[in-house]
Amino acid sequence: MIPFYFQRIPRFIQWLWPSILWRGKGASDELYLTFDDGPNPRTTPVILSILADFEVKATFFLSGSETEKYPELVKEVVARGHVIANHGYKHVSARTQKTEEWWDEIQQTEKLLSTYDSHLACQYRPPYGLLTWRQWRFAQKSGYTLSLWTLMPGDFDSKKSNQDCLDTLVRKTQAGDIIVLHDNEKAVSRLSEILPKYLQYAKSGGFQFKLLE
Repeated sequence: MIPFYFQRIPRFIQWLWPSILWRGKGASDELYLTFDDGPNPRTTPVILSILADFEVKATFFLSGSETEKYPELVKEVVARGHVIANHGYKHVSARTQKTEEWWDEIQQTEKLLSTYDSHLACQYRPPYGLLTWRQWRFAQKSGYTLSLWTLMPGDFDSKKSNQDCLDTLVRKTQAGDIIVLHDNEKAVSRLSEILPKYLQYAKSGGFQFKLLE
């Protein structure tokens, strides 16, 4: 778990790193829902079912190791019209890896994902949102969009209740936000409760959910 995290990324951080995608660039009523860490046989079907109920599309940042384990789930995500993107091969902080090892794993994951989507967007979200300066520059020069987020309600955080997470989403959502939730077993019971409520809130408030492409 991340020891400290911003629920909303402060504007000064967004200003310091303007080349990172923090917010969507669409209309003023748009939100961008994203899920990290999947696919997972317990959580991915639950998320897909809820999204289908509300006719919402999302962007799934998938781990290469999990993609290898659960190819049918990746096929299902793509078949339902969602976007898949690169979350690295294994869920470790890139700062703990040598740049060569880290880059090899990004390329390995990209190759895996491209077998499911031939029009794969060149997007990468590092685990925990962390990179070294050298890695960040290397990814940029290689044509990757570094896609992070604006709003993280902490669905992985065992210290927060389901209601805390939902309240964070409801209070802090702003037009253009990229929202990060998690497609893993830590979050499944929480998402089953809060995701339908949040989607209902957002849609009743006039927001539209769009894909990061």
